[in-house]
Amino acid sequence: MQLSELLSKNTVPAGTFYNLDIKGLTSDSRQVRPGYLFAAFKGSLTNGECFIQDAIEQGAVAILVSDELESNPDKESAVFLSDSNPRRKFSIMASRFYKVQPKSIVAVTGTNGKSSVAHFTQQIWDQAGFNAASIGTLGVKSNKRKQELELTTPDSVTLFKTLSELADDGISNVIIEASSHGIHQYRLDGANICAAAYLNLAHDHLDYHYDSESYLNAKAGLFRRIVNSEGTAVINSDDSAYKKMRNICSARSLKIITFGSKDADLRLIENRVNNIGQVMTINCFGDMYEINSSLPGRFQAYNMLASLGLAIATGVSTKKAIKALETLKGVPGRLELIAKRSNGAPIFVDYAHTPDALDVVLKTLRSLVSGRVILVFGCGGDRDKNKRISMGSIASKNANLVIVTDDNPRTEDPKLIRAEILAACPGALEIEDRAQAIYSAISSLNDNDLLLVAGKGHEIGQIIGRKITPFNDAEIIISSLQAINEGI
Repeated sequence: MQLSELLSKNTVPAGTFYNLDIKGLTSDSRQVRPGYLFAAFKGSLTNGECFIQDAIEQGAVAILVSDELESNPDKESAVFLSDSNPRRKFSIMASRFYKVQPKSIVAVTGTNGKSSVAHFTQQIWDQAGFNAASIGTLGVKSNKRKQELELTTPDSVTLFKTLSELADDGISNVIIEASSHGIHQYRLDGANICAAAYLNLAHDHLDYHYDSESYLNAKAGLFRRIVNSEGTAVINSDDSAYKKMRNICSARSLKIITFGSKDADLRLIENRVNNIGQVMTINCFGDMYEINSSLPGRFQAYNMLASLGLAIATGVSTKKAIKALETLKGVPGRLELIAKRSNGAPIFVDYAHTPDALDVVLKTLRSLVSGRVILVFGCGGDRDKNKRISMGSIASKNANLVIVTDDNPRTEDPKLIRAEILAACPGALEIEDRAQAIYSAISSLNDNDLLLVAGKGHEIGQIIGRKITPFNDAEIIISSLQAINEGI
C-alpha cells in the first residue's frame, strides 16, 4: 500500500514520495521486515525510540515518531513521520492498511462484565441470524475461527488485521472488549464502532491509571472520540459514573439507551432465585417481560440488559432479543458450575479478581445455599497492590471459610502477597500450593455448603516468575474429586 493511502495528504512530509510502498506496520522492532513502517512509541517499560536504528537496519522504510522525539536518529535512511499523538495516528493508519471491517462493530467497557456482555451479545446476534464474532479476553471467537490473544484489547495492527479477516469470513457483526488500557493507548481509534456499552467502574488497574478519575476518563474515551458520531451508547444508569458518561454522550449527540433498576429504558423490575438460575422481570421500553435464565446473579441480569441494548442498537428486534435471553449460556470461568460433590455441594469457578467482582459473586452465591460458603482465592503479583487488603476484607465478611493461596504471583514474592491479604482476613487458612488449596477446600465441603475458586476463571496457566506453568482451576477440581474417590 502506498504511503499516500495511509496518510491524509496534508500530513505527508515535504520531500517524500506519495508512492512509497508500505509492506506492513508494526510497533515492535523485532517484527520489522523490508518495506515496513515502524512506530516508535514511548512506553512505561521500553522506549521505541531506542530501536529506530534497529528497525531501519531490518528494512523499515518509514518511521512514525512523536513530535517530541528525544533521540537523534539517522533521518537519511528512512522517511520520518511525526505526530503529536503517534499512537492514535498509528491506529488510524492500521485501519487504512487493512481497509475492510465488518458492517456492525460494537464495543463494551467496564471493570467487570465485559466478557459476559461480549459472549451474550454474540449469542443474541447468532440467534437473530447474523454472522457474529467477539474479540476479547477469551480471544477471537466466531463460527469459523477461534484464536487466542495476548491482550483483552489487542494492539492496533492485530485488531485491524483480525477485523479484516473476520469481514473476509463473512462476519457482519463483531463485539470488542474495550479495556481501559486499550482505549487509553488508542488501539481502537479507526474502528467503525456504531454502538458501545458502559457497564461499571470499580477498583482495578490503579497501578496503571493511578487514580479512579484517570481510570474513568480512560474508559470515557470510548464515547468521547471512538464511537461513530451517529452511534448509540448503552449506559448503566445505576453506576456512580452514569451522569458523567451520559453528559459525554449527549455532548456528541449520541443516541442513548439506559439499563438499570431505576428510570431506565431497559429496567430490571425484579430478579428471583430459581434453583441455580433466576427469573427476571424487566420493562423494555414500556413493555413488560418475564425471563427465565439458567445464569444466577443480579450482576448477570445487568450484563444481559447491556447485551440486550447493544443487540437492539444493531437492528435486532426487541422480541427476538428478549427471546434469546432465555437461552444464553455463560462464559467459561465466569461463575461456572464445574461439578458437585456426592453430597450435592456445588463447586464454582469465577474470574473475580477485583474487590467489587469478588463481593458481588460471593453475595450471589450466598443466596443459593443454606450452609457455608467456602472460598479459595489469591491476588496477582506485579499488579495493583491496594486491592489485596480490600479483597481480604471482602472475603472475611462474605465467606465462612477462606483459604488464601497463590494466583499468578509473577515476579513478586508470593508469601508477601498472601501476607497482605491475610492481614485483612483474620481466621483464614494459608495454603501456598493452589492445587492443594482446592483439594483441601473440596474435602471440607459438607451438605448444603458451596465452594468458590476465584481469580483465574478460564485461565490455563499459572504465572510464577516469568514462566507460565499449565494450571486450570476446573481441571484441578475434577482431579481432586477423583482423588477423593467421587466419580463424576
